[in-house]
Amino acid sequence: MTRILFIISILIGIASCNTATKLPAEMDTYELSQELLKTPKNANLYFLRAKQFYDRKSIDSAFVDAQLAVNIDTTNKEYNRLLANIAFNNNKTSITKKSFERVLQADSTDTEALVKLAELHLYVQMYQPAINYCNRLLRRNKNYPKGYFIKGMIYKELKDTATAISSFQTTIEQDNKYVDAFEQLGNIYLARLDKKAIYYYDAALAIQPALPGVLYNKAFYYQQLDSTNKAIVLYENFISAYPTAKQGYHNLGYMYLYDKQNYPTALSYFDKAIALDTNYLGALENKQITLQKMRKSAEANALNLLIQQKSK
Repeated sequence: MTRILFIISILIGIASCNTATKLPAEMDTYELSQELLKTPKNANLYFLRAKQFYDRKSIDSAFVDAQLAVNIDTTNKEYNRLLANIAFNNNKTSITKKSFERVLQADSTDTEALVKLAELHLYVQMYQPAINYCNRLLRRNKNYPKGYFIKGMIYKELKDTATAISSFQTTIEQDNKYVDAFEQLGNIYLARLDKKAIYYYDAALAIQPALPGVLYNKAFYYQQLDSTNKAIVLYENFISAYPTAKQGYHNLGYMYLYDKQNYPTALSYFDKAIALDTNYLGALENKQITLQKMRKSAEANALNLLIQQKSK
């Protein structure tokens, strides 16, 4: 009996030693919380627990812990990086900016911080600082495609389409699978009704076949050129891939109403668009016109009253 008790006491001791010597990075959330009760000023424990909360999408808890870690040690690059990313995904732009600037104070060439600060300044329409961060990024790595892509977005918003095109093309030169750059080039040429739009949209779809914006805009391009039959096929493909996309149904109805004068089919598509959004005024108005064309005056008048109510 004595021998059994002795063995049990050894096993308990070994288990205790294993717990006691467990590294913080190996601890779960509960264990980190227990350690924080003992050492409430330990920034690394808050940082580790914040990462666990963040991985589990517990954003508010992650944000609190990341802030506590940074408040204890304001110069730590990784603490600030985590806080910045949590804040960035939570639209807390001022905290994002401050935290990534601290990352750069620790390492002036940090790629993620330069990218996120460029994106952040683009988002708040502070274009020159955004360009400056891109230039810093590209001085460090002239082949970094995202730097050119962000510059393209900046120049696009500044209405400098020639420089935007050049930036997006340079993006593709650095990474010929950079699908967003192909899409943006397609969008620029779509605005001009230039057939190059289709070249870039097709290139984007070759990389990622079900891009919603590209599928829709490719159909819209042909609709604008009055290539009705081709546009109809492409819109059908679009709503097949994205059956809750109300605009696709509306545009199909529009073409059947105005281009083909096929009123029953037009009415069917407008009804599908309205079923997805009962306040969709464009679909409601075109449905009313369709009903008038079908000589359904009572229904058209009733719908007109509804439209007037919704327009107030």
